[in-house]
Amino acid sequence: MKTIGSQTRETLAESGYSLIGRIDVNEVILQDSADSGGKPELWTQRDDFAGYVIEIDGIGYEFVRTALMGDLWWAGLGPKPIQLIP
Repeated sequence: MKTIGSQTRETLAESGYSLIGRIDVNEVILQDSADSGGKPELWTQRDDFAGYVIEIDGIGYEFVRTALMGDLWWAGLGPKPIQLIP
């Protein structure tokens, strides 16, 4: 782990997370390696602003939220989400 100003950076290996999918070059799906029942999480490229980032291939990613079904579909990890028509 390293600190640059107020930002804390960990490599993917140091973080304890696994990269389980990519939505695009700016968004990844990570999951806590130690928590087998852990929910997948959406992380976005945010190299300059976040207080804590996980570094993947030299780029910092910041936590956004628990991944939704649509996020998993875009990453090729789940079924296509159902769209509700009002």
